Amino acid sequence: MKNKNLFYQILISFVLVSVLTNMACLFIRNSVIQQEKLKAEYTVNSTINRVEIKLESYIEKVGFLKKTIEAGIDVDDAYFESMASRLYGDDPAVKTIELAPNGIIQNVYPFKENQKAIGMNMLAEYERKEAATLAKDTRKYTLEGPYDLKQGGKGALLYDPIYVNEKFWGFSILVIDWDAFLDEIHLSDLKKASYDFVIWKTDRVTKKKIIISQSSKNIDSNTLLIKCKLPNNKWNFEIAPKQGWINTYVMISLAVASILIDFLVTAAIAQFEIRHRKDLEYASQIEWQAKKAQEASEI
Repeated sequence: MKNKNLFYQILISFVLVSVLTNMACLFIRNSVIQQEKLKAEYTVNSTINRVEIKLESYIEKVGFLKKTIEAGIDVDDAYFESMASRLYGDDPAVKTIELAPNGIIQNVYPFKENQKAIGMNMLAEYERKEAATLAKDTRKYTLEGPYDLKQGGKGALLYDPIYVNEKFWGFSILVIDWDAFLDEIHLSDLKKASYDFVIWKTDRVTKKKIIISQSSKNIDSNTLLIKCKLPNNKWNFEIAPKQGWINTYVMISLAVASILIDFLVTAAIAQFEIRHRKDLEYASQIEWQAKKAQEASEI
């Protein structure tokens, strides 16, 4: 009976120790994952900051054209070319500067490479009209894309609606070279930091998920989602470390450490309990012998 009770005590001790060590391992695991997610969030936010900085520089370019027209200055072809050449600058991501009275592209710079875009009605073109109409109705900058451009290649469009005397005049438009833009916001830094990522948005009409850019088609489903607000648009960044949020070796080490601690602590408890029982038995024997000796001396 005594041995059976001892066995149950040791078993209960083992279960309690296992629960405590598992809770400790879970806490450590969650702490490691949380730290990794904070690092990933910081990395993505750095990329988002670069996106915002680039967009601010683009907005300044289209905004200058807008202010010129709103000021009542007549922008003929020669004046447009003069202004656009100065705004164009040396930014490799700036592909085209356009002016679209009533939504119809009338001026483009550079002309030779982009003349195919002249005559496009941004409020009627199937792929463009949703974003253009949104920009017109909200009177806010609107970024949309990437599109397959008429002049070739892929590009995003930044629409700046122009109102003169509260009446819609048209758009100043900046066409952004998509590949150059992705290079300028250093998406490659995410790959160098050993992250897989996918950037996506929701189509304005179909509400389907549209992939903007991704590092791999086999990205882990356990990703961290970070939203990026853009002019009248929203991108979603999903990111995950290529090796997972916690290293496999760390998990194995935690599991092995947990098992060793379970057995070592339980063994220590068992040894203490056995020693304690022996001490009690020894004390009981001493007491019994003393009692017997006292009884013998009284006879």
